Amino acid sequence: MKKHIAAAMFLFIVIAAFSGTVAAEASLDTYHTDDQGNEITEAQVGDSVEYIAEVQNDENGVQDATLNITVDSDVYWDNFVEEISFDGGATYVDPAPFVTEVDNPDGTWNYNVALGQLDPFQLVILRWQGDMGNAGTSIKDATVYDGTTPMDTSLAVLTVTEPAPPAPANTTNVSAAGTVGMQKTGASIGLLVMAMLMVAGGLLLPRRK
Repeated sequence: MKKHIAAAMFLFIVIAAFSGTVAAEASLDTYHTDDQGNEITEAQVGDSVEYIAEVQNDENGVQDATLNITVDSDVYWDNFVEEISFDGGATYVDPAPFVTEVDNPDGTWNYNVALGQLDPFQLVILRWQGDMGNAGTSIKDATVYDGTTPMDTSLAVLTVTEPAPPAPANTTNVSAAGTVGMQKTGASIGLLVMAMLMVAGGLLLPRRK
């Protein structure tokens, strides 16, 4: 009997050692899109672009989620708009109450979003919109945390170039009606007239003997 009790206690200890609270893991996906919603990595000055960061929680709740985006960019966004959705895109609100921004000595800056508690399977979408103001490169390195523990990372890079200059218009020489254009050989119309007269006079035809 004691052997059975000892075996049961050992099994209980093993199960307890390998069990415990299952850590929540929220995934992170970031990317840029054009004005048609197509995912892009390149754009031109003047193009409308969106930057999207999606935090998708798993089946476990998260108590203290934070989204950090380190931005290394020399591209200016005109007509800039930012918004966030905590319900998978059904409604969007101004993210300002949840955001803190910090400038770094190396010229980059951090954009921190306090997401707070995430319910199981909750989807949070952060969206930036704007028109590309100049050529350059924009690098956004994002990480989502549970407290101080990183859960996932995602990198989005956008290269902005100047539009190609317009091609020169094609030029076409148009001759006046009823005239014959000059050939590149430079042969004049006068020679053509002379040849016609010679044919008419029999100079270019074989003579009878």
